[in-house]
Amino acid sequence: MFESLRQLRYPKEFRISQPLWPSNVLDSADDYIRLLKSPNGDSKDLLRFLVETGNGLFRIENRLNTIEEPAKEIRSALRFLESTRDVLRQAGIEFRGHTGERITGGEALKIVTFETRADLPHEQVIETIKPTIYYKGKIIQMGEVVVGKPNHSQEAR
Repeated sequence: MFESLRQLRYPKEFRISQPLWPSNVLDSADDYIRLLKSPNGDSKDLLRFLVETGNGLFRIENRLNTIEEPAKEIRSALRFLESTRDVLRQAGIEFRGHTGERITGGEALKIVTFETRADLPHEQVIETIKPTIYYKGKIIQMGEVVVGKPNHSQEAR
């Protein structure tokens, strides 16, 4: 309460606004799941929050998993990341990367670009830029990927 009164000392344009979420909203996994199951407010904002959370967690996980021999601190961070992913899964949120998947033509993916590569036997995703994010089984963000195409011109020679 005193924090909000202290803000009155400053001009309006320099005041720090109240946070969107209460400061203790994520203290426990149960509170987080309860928030997701019965959102207070606009569901559009909640979906945007979920998409941004999913994108951030996906990028962190990918970055940490590329380290060949991670230090003890990084392995610890990966465990926290996995537990956060489990909490989200329990709440009905899943995010899925597509790197390495074969492209057959019916996928619900946004292909950002194609790259020709000689080492590929068929079209497949070579990089996931944004994961596909599901909320209670429905897509709330379509995945964005880079697709690799085989170089058939060199095989013909």
